[in-house]
Amino acid sequence: AMMLAASVQTATHVEWKNEKAVVHCDKADEWDKNMRIDDALTWNNRPTACWEHAKMVSIRLPKAPTDWSTHTHVRLFMHSAVKTGSGFIIMLDSDDPASGGHDYYHLRFPINWEGWKEFRIPLRKIGPARNPLGYDKITSVQFIAQGWDYTPDPRAVIHFGDISFIDSEEYMMTEEEFFDALDFGNPGLE
Repeated sequence: AMMLAASVQTATHVEWKNEKAVVHCDKADEWDKNMRIDDALTWNNRPTACWEHAKMVSIRLPKAPTDWSTHTHVRLFMHSAVKTGSGFIIMLDSDDPASGGHDYYHLRFPINWEGWKEFRIPLRKIGPARNPLGYDKITSVQFIAQGWDYTPDPRAVIHFGDISFIDSEEYMMTEEEFFDALDFGNPGLE
């Protein structure tokens, strides 16, 4: 009983709030001009943006915000038809001309899933390469399927739902919330 009481005191819950769109999946002008809006595969009853790696090794988001410091996370919904073993990165350009190299933030996405998957990525996990100017000084947002040990796989087709910023806020659960969250059908908790 003492161990359970300690668990109750330290249990936290994450609340997601303040969602703000980065790009909408069904608005062609918010995506690279080579992207295809696909009516066949939908997300929330809307067409999706389709990226075929065999046709384009990289795409840009021309209308993405330049300030990525306003929220704690970026939220992406992506669909992969096949687990290819290949992958891609997201690159947030934030080049400092005085540094003598290309400065950016990046994160790898191995294509190790099938179907729809939601990603909630803390911005601090989109790590720096060299000396980027800051998350508030993003000059370009790209997805790249070549380099960083990745080779485009012709089977790789990624469909995007909306991409948005979102904030997480942790708060201490009450005893009632904690016990409501337990599944007493699991062995040992009956």
